[in-house]
Amino acid sequence: MRLRTLLCFLCLSGLLGTALPAAALTLTAEESRYLESRGPVKICVDPNWMPFEAINRQGRFTGVSSDFMEEFARMLGIEVELVPTRSWSQSVRNARDRVCDVLPLMNRSEERETFMNFTEPYVSMPVVLISEQNTSYLDGLKSLENATLALPVDFIFVDHVRNNYPQVEILQVPSLLESLRAVAKGDALATMATLPIALYQIERHGLSTLKIGGHTDFTIELSVAIRNDDALLTSVFRKAVLALPDTLHDQLLSRWYQVNVEQARDYTVLLVLVGILSAVAAFLFYRNHRNQRFNAQLAKVNARLSDRNQRLEQLGKRDYLTGIYHRMNMDSELEKDIDHCTSNGHPLSIILFDLDNFSRINVEHGHPVADLLLVELSRLIEERLPDNVHFGRWGGDSFLILCPQTSQEEAFTIAEALNTGIASHRFSENIHLGATFIVAACHPHQQQAKLMKEAERQVRLQKEHSPGQVCRLSEVSGA
Repeated sequence: MRLRTLLCFLCLSGLLGTALPAAALTLTAEESRYLESRGPVKICVDPNWMPFEAINRQGRFTGVSSDFMEEFARMLGIEVELVPTRSWSQSVRNARDRVCDVLPLMNRSEERETFMNFTEPYVSMPVVLISEQNTSYLDGLKSLENATLALPVDFIFVDHVRNNYPQVEILQVPSLLESLRAVAKGDALATMATLPIALYQIERHGLSTLKIGGHTDFTIELSVAIRNDDALLTSVFRKAVLALPDTLHDQLLSRWYQVNVEQARDYTVLLVLVGILSAVAAFLFYRNHRNQRFNAQLAKVNARLSDRNQRLEQLGKRDYLTGIYHRMNMDSELEKDIDHCTSNGHPLSIILFDLDNFSRINVEHGHPVADLLLVELSRLIEERLPDNVHFGRWGGDSFLILCPQTSQEEAFTIAEALNTGIASHRFSENIHLGATFIVAACHPHQQQAKLMKEAERQVRLQKEHSPGQVCRLSEVSGA
């Protein structure tokens, strides 16, 4: 079964979405006059909570909740205006300070009810524990006593864990991604997250050392949250949520999952996630009666995950750490591309880049952090590359990009954009990375070894004299 099909099944079966009975949207005369006279409804969202909501690089609201808000706005005939924020904590503060009127997806709590009203829940998600692959199964929060649990600031269950599990040490971090990174680096034994969000973030950021490590008794019920000093706005949103047709509710959920899954590249990881989702789904169906059976299933899934990873490494198709092509594959692809360049006359360019002073990061921060930076860098580069290129790890901190049917000038433009992206990106531990790029045009009958040797030599020279730059390789003679 493909992951897309399974996720759709989970949505339609109510594991990820709670469809409410549809009712006709009937507004009072007062409510209609209010909506006609008020300005745009200002909303704040979690800027990094995919696939449910985020603010993308273009500053636009995206994710599942964006589709729901678009539908609610259409039903009510209102305009929605996004108030950009950098974190969920800032969005919550904005709601408390009345900078924004609505939070599209929020879990109800007593503290939040002091400044927000809530509609009926329309999305429901189980909460799981995430740990490293070599960690034993975690049987709920009680198994974390005398251990560290990483949790995002303003996560709804922080106070619950602190009050009910005082022996669990809580490490608070700015976001879910940072909590996952804390587990990957060994700073915490586990973190808590909703199931689909955890799976998305693990796959999206290449955190292949993590797994769904255990269960909790929590389920997050998400509603539209509306400022509680505006009774009419609360009333119309409650009516819109109740009036949303069940079939449309399920379509909005399944539509987004399909889009995101289709973008995935590592199909081996996707198959593993299918197995994990199947085990977790079985647990959710039978958790009240078959907890022991679920534990056994989860152990088998984790064993299969370990076996798949070992076989993947043995196959040698990708770099074991970053998931991108390794040197052997890149060498083979370069040979093929040069043959095509020779036979059909199409241009071929390469981009070779080394990270600047990366050995110092290894010494100062340790190998786990350095490894995590290489994974983050790989994901960053993949996001910015055209579809027709090949990207791989050429050495420890050296990377190669093959650009078929691309002139040297076009490749130079790509390299400059990548250099800017690396320099401006905030990596883990707030570490700054820089890189030195060499761009070369390949010629028909190019000697592959001679080309790469010269490119490597010029990268070294450039790093010594003027690192962090993008340069063109001097023309290398052919055979």
